[in-house]
Amino acid sequence: MTTNNIESILKEFHDKYTDLVWYARRSPEDLVGLPVDIRDKMLENLTRVSRTWAEEVEELGDPDEGDWHHGFNSGAMAAFRLFLGLLSEDPEEIEFSLDCFPDLDT
Repeated sequence: MTTNNIESILKEFHDKYTDLVWYARRSPEDLVGLPVDIRDKMLENLTRVSRTWAEEVEELGDPDEGDWHHGFNSGAMAAFRLFLGLLSEDPEEIEFSLDCFPDLDT
């Protein structure tokens, strides 16, 4: 497996967990007062994530284990972000990735 293949796989996982963390952080109040175009884009993305990752979104809604799943998704997002940064050939990017881990900003 080449570095490009590994990077592509890591990017797919990173995108998945970034989607799920973003989704879990949303609430109906987030839509109030937004300009229509931004609100529509947010609704479009909420729908996309809920369809693409239906099983994982359902797990987030579990009253007993939803917080656990959100924590797992957050940790996975941070780890995949770190892994992608470590693949960089730029020493500053590598240092930045190490310094920021386990930052959970999305």
